[in-house]
Amino acid sequence: ILNRQQVIPDYAVSARDAVVLIVHPENPDTTLGERQLKEMLTGNITSWPQGNPNSPLKDVTLVLDHQQAGARRFLQDSLLNGKNLQSKRLFALQSSEEVVQYVATHKGAVGILGWAQLADKDDPRVKNLKSKVKNVLVDGMRSPDLCPYKPDYFGPFQSFLTTECYLLGRDVYTIRREVIFGLGTGFISYARGFKGQR
Repeated sequence: ILNRQQVIPDYAVSARDAVVLIVHPENPDTTLGERQLKEMLTGNITSWPQGNPNSPLKDVTLVLDHQQAGARRFLQDSLLNGKNLQSKRLFALQSSEEVVQYVATHKGAVGILGWAQLADKDDPRVKNLKSKVKNVLVDGMRSPDLCPYKPDYFGPFQSFLTTECYLLGRDVYTIRREVIFGLGTGFISYARGFKGQR
């Protein structure tokens, strides 16, 4: 549409978000390798012992918060280089709360959510959700050249998102289609400035 209108949009990164993986509190696998995660998403790993022979759990179930979830698109585009999620044990529910409830009652499940759903530590609703599950740390880096840290595994935490260490970190863009500098430009400048970022 923008090409037909001969409008060249201006893109700016305004924030960083992430895709977070959650598991049941009794799941002993609190870390996943990049390769292992890809194999789960493409259906090559369907049980926990395939990735960890010592795991007491059986089938791996992957749960999204919506069929058209942005996390699904991100994993396909950015982690699997355009390949579709092929696991027959992947399905979607209707909300992040439903995903947390499912993972909290199914030991072999992996919940896949946007980090914004679990990031506000002061929100009583978020505290309640996070008390029922635990985060999975992931190896591999989004930008090895930018990441100053050297641990093997990273979680979706602010310092790792800012330095692009966390593999499943994603940028949030604002797109300006104005042909002149107007309100849109002002809003983007504000959003990217000190006050807007706070």
